[in-house]
Amino acid sequence: AAGGIELANASDMVTDAQSALGLSIEDTTALVDKMATTASKSNTSVSQLGQAILTVGGTAKNLKGGTTELATVLGILADNGIKGAEGGTALRNMMNSLIAPTESTQAVLDELGVAVFDAEGNIRSFNDIFLDLRNGMDKLTQQERMKAMSNLFNARDMKSAEALIANVGDRYNELSGYIDNAAGSAEKMAETQLDTLAGDKTKFQSALEGIKLTISDALTPTLREATQFGTNLLGKLTTALKISDTRAMTKAILNIGKWALRDVGEALKDAVPEAISFVSNYIIAPIGDNS
Repeated sequence: AAGGIELANASDMVTDAQSALGLSIEDTTALVDKMATTASKSNTSVSQLGQAILTVGGTAKNLKGGTTELATVLGILADNGIKGAEGGTALRNMMNSLIAPTESTQAVLDELGVAVFDAEGNIRSFNDIFLDLRNGMDKLTQQERMKAMSNLFNARDMKSAEALIANVGDRYNELSGYIDNAAGSAEKMAETQLDTLAGDKTKFQSALEGIKLTISDALTPTLREATQFGTNLLGKLTTALKISDTRAMTKAILNIGKWALRDVGEALKDAVPEAISFVSNYIIAPIGDNS
């Protein structure tokens, strides 16, 4: 509801993200809230964030700040027109360039005074890394800067790296602060999204789906048994027709009639009260309360 995404797609997105990032149920709940906040505080949507997260995949496990840092970086990239799978690809590529640098890349990092890992060998936050990159780049001429950037990142990711260099510090800390305090954001966004005519239609369709499920749950066991019994009777009728056994045919037809009247009728008898109860409790009663 918060992202305006079909249930099946939302479920796939969340469970795939949970698996890729190695999250617990609690962590996944927090991630959904952070996605909702990021969508409201930057130029992206929940769906686009989901695509980005699935694209960056398990590489994001290495981020120092976890899912808060992940959402923050993706939000900054989205503000600069790098959204969805494109944003996820850019983040993954930049992380790979920094975590496992080539000899020439490491030489540039050393020259600029940028450390990707701290003294204990743990990766530093993107905010710290790119702040150091910005400070180092400020000392270079335009030609030297362009050469350094081309040695650090591939051509496709230059725009993304420049966006992060320009937005670390104040903007990074601002967005990160919102995201770090996102508890309950998805629910609030869902309530806002559903407080419209379109939301009312969604709720109505959900109620109709509930009726279908209730009737189906009541009917299915009996109808399965009845169908299996009917299949057996039709088999006997087919056999009787093949051997032209009039007596057997008559008996089979009578049994089919009894089956239809007894078993199907019994199933309907059980299901109808359930359906009436659902309509009364979930549709008629709320209408009465609101009138």
